[in-house]
Amino acid sequence: MIQKTRKIKFILITFFMFYVVNSFGQYHTGFIVNNYGDTLKCDIFLPNYLNGQINYSTLTKRVTTKTKSGIIQYKPTDIIIAEIQLANNEKLRFASIPEDKKHFFQENEIGKLSYFTLHISSSGFAAPILRKNGKLTYLNVVNKKKRVENLIADYPELCNDWISDKYDFTELRKVVKLYNEHFEERK
Repeated sequence: MIQKTRKIKFILITFFMFYVVNSFGQYHTGFIVNNYGDTLKCDIFLPNYLNGQINYSTLTKRVTTKTKSGIIQYKPTDIIIAEIQLANNEKLRFASIPEDKKHFFQENEIGKLSYFTLHISSSGFAAPILRKNGKLTYLNVVNKKKRVENLIADYPELCNDWISDKYDFTELRKVVKLYNEHFEERK
């Protein structure tokens, strides 16, 4: 009987801790852009882990806002963009994209070649994703170096630098930025 009581207490405490950990966070100033292109100012809930780190995986699934009208939760099919202003003037921007209406993607670089992050789980794992010509390329799989090479092949100098390991995956954002700047200059 005592053993059974301990198990029940353990389960209840575990459930309570899970609930408490997932309820941490605070609202930050921001805005959303709805499917009609309207920009609406609001406060956006930014969930945190117990250690204070941002729980991005929750933002992948839904965006919770607070306005004068109340609290509203949006799915990726409901809005195009959610931008959150952090205290250190950093901005977090999450977007829904036509190729995947089940997730919000964190925007890192936008252009001819766009770089997003998909925060898959609460473990902190983030999958890098590139988007070009309306197609998504996931880079959390095998042959990721070759996948990037194929996407930047129309900029031969950068592609050669990538192939020769001048850049590695920690510099993927820089590579995407250089790629986009190259094609912006040519316009």
